[in-house]
Amino acid sequence: MTIQQQAVALGEFDYAAHCQIPAGMSLRICAATRSGRAEGVTVISDPPSLGKADCVAQAVRSLAFRPFPMPVLDLSRAEIQAASKLL
Repeated sequence: MTIQQQAVALGEFDYAAHCQIPAGMSLRICAATRSGRAEGVTVISDPPSLGKADCVAQAVRSLAFRPFPMPVLDLSRAEIQAASKLL
């Protein structure tokens, strides 16, 4: 799985339903992955909501990513607008 494919995978998860993201809220997600798991996740919501950002970060940490052959750290980013597709 390429970094671009991981970014698409991040954008395809239904955060709006899982975390009750209101229409009009946008999310910026950055996930550092290694060996198929997210090791570090940063989520910025607009308008700001620490609770929603924490919920999304926990959801990303629960996702499984395809591990790369070498145990390298990869970054994947996605921008999401609630009630729409990947920006």
